[in-house]
Amino acid sequence: MEGVRLGEREIVCHLEVLHRKRANSR
Repeated sequence: MEGVRLGEREIVCHLEVLHRKRANSR
């Protein structure tokens, strides 16, 4: 179960990075 939680956290981090990159592009 810990592995699943770690994966979810990584996805959230990736999503935040993508959002930040998009905001920077604007």
